[in-house]
This record gives sequence, structure tokens and C-alpha cells, in this order.
Amino acid sequence: MRRKKLLAGICAAAMALGMVPMGVYAAEPDQDKSTTVTYSVANTYELSIPSEVSLDMASERTQTIGVSETNIANGSQLDIKITTNQVTMSRSDGKKVSSTITAINGTSGILITGASLANPVTIGSYEGVITSETKKQTLVFSAPVDADEDNDVIEAGTYTGTLMFKASISTN
Repeated sequence: MRRKKLLAGICAAAMALGMVPMGVYAAEPDQDKSTTVTYSVANTYELSIPSEVSLDMASERTQTIGVSETNIANGSQLDIKITTNQVTMSRSDGKKVSSTITAINGTSGILITGASLANPVTIGSYEGVITSETKKQTLVFSAPVDADEDNDVIEAGTYTGTLMFKASISTN
């Protein structure tokens, strides 16, 4: 019993000491400190590319891509590129046809030749813009031709291929 009273007394004294105010000492009485507050908004955009374009043997076809809801920082640029100006399409048996992108927004010729995975061609650029307006780029595809060049007439069948687009933001 005596032990319990002694232990209770020690606990009571420890709790009482915890309530006693104690001073805090600093080396310098007045100190100025600051906090840096930052707020960052990421570059954003919405890129619309149709999932399919159906070509016609008799005429050119167009594909319109769009960029909207852009918020690109000043000093930055959004580039939309294609990795080839010629789309090769294959049939299940390996027979091939090809179509060339002959114009972008009505401009034809040299600007789209020589595109490759290592050297993609820019088809649209947007610098430091904030807009909900849709900016459009129109690609013109030639009528398909026999890629194997062994026949003037394209054999019947369904041919499929892929045109790759690349969107990237760079700092000017």
C-alpha cells in the first residue's frame, strides 16, 4: 500500500511539473522569417484527331485535326507533327497501297516531304495562348496508288495503315 501511495505521489508531482510555465530562450530576440508561396498551372490542350479516314480511289480526301482548350505558357510552344507524309496501307495478304499527304491547310509541296520518325514535320504550332477556340489543320490525302507498282489497277480488298501524330510542348 505504501508503494502505491509513493508511486501516486511521484505521478502527481510529474503532472504538476508539466503545468509549470517555462521560458524559451532564443539567441536573437527579434527574427524575421519568410515563406515563398508558389502557384503553378500546367500547360494544357485538347487534341482532336479523327480515328479513321476513308480514302477514295477517284479523288483526294481531307482529314481535319483540331486543338482547343489551350493554355500554353508564354515562352512555350505546342507543336503538332506528323512522322510521315506517305501512308502505306496493307491488306491481310501483304498487298500494299499508299497515299501521300499532298497539302496542309491548302499549302502543298515541299513543306511536308522528308518526314520520318527521326525528323517529324510540324503541321501546326501554337505559342503562349489561352483560348477555348478550336484551331484546325486540314491534311489532304491523295487517291491511293499501288505501292508495289506492279499493277495499274488496285486489287479489291480492305487496306489499313496508320498515320502517327506527335504533340509536344517546348520552351522557346
